[in-house]
Amino acid sequence: MVAPTERPDSSSAAADTAPSEPIFAGGLDERVALIGAAIHRGDRAQIKSLVQGLEAPDLADVIEQLEEGDRAQFVQLLGSDIDYDAFSELDEVACREQMHVQSCR
Repeated sequence: MVAPTERPDSSSAAADTAPSEPIFAGGLDERVALIGAAIHRGDRAQIKSLVQGLEAPDLADVIEQLEEGDRAQFVQLLGSDIDYDAFSELDEVACREQMHVQSCR
């Protein structure tokens, strides 16, 4: 007698192809605090996971709420993974700081 073969579970196949959801469900203040801690540790992977799925305006909010000294390091750690459209959403002071220019508008 031959044992029946297992059929792949169709629900797991669908889960493999579904777009990944951001892993963070907390509020902005909590996210910024976690990102700040990750910056101090140099933990690029955690920073990437914490900003995953953020639209440019939300990413700009994160940048603006980071401590002034952490902003540049945040951008450096994310490197090419940052959504550069976020810079157009920054307030004037944060924009000048990041872009090293006199005016952003």
